[in-house]
Amino acid sequence: MVDGTVHIPGKDISDTEILAAQDRGQWSLKYEHHALEAWYEPSDRTLHIKSTLAAHIILPVDHLQGLQGASDQDLAAVEILGVGSGPTGKA
Repeated sequence: MVDGTVHIPGKDISDTEILAAQDRGQWSLKYEHHALEAWYEPSDRTLHIKSTLAAHIILPVDHLQGLQGASDQDLAAVEILGVGSGPTGKA
């Protein structure tokens, strides 16, 4: 950072823009759902997601595009990335 600006090839980001992004992130964490925990339940082939706003979402994996027919082993590898923007699985 030089003179209050982050230099990224093709784009300079000012302190003001960084602070605004941090404010948006804090607002999002407070008022929007973010995944805290995810797991696969093989007994009924469902993906469970708990959110920061106390929601518990249960999804039948065989109704989700790209997951139909996935093995229990692959589905058990589900994890949350980043700040809980969504579940993913390891290949």
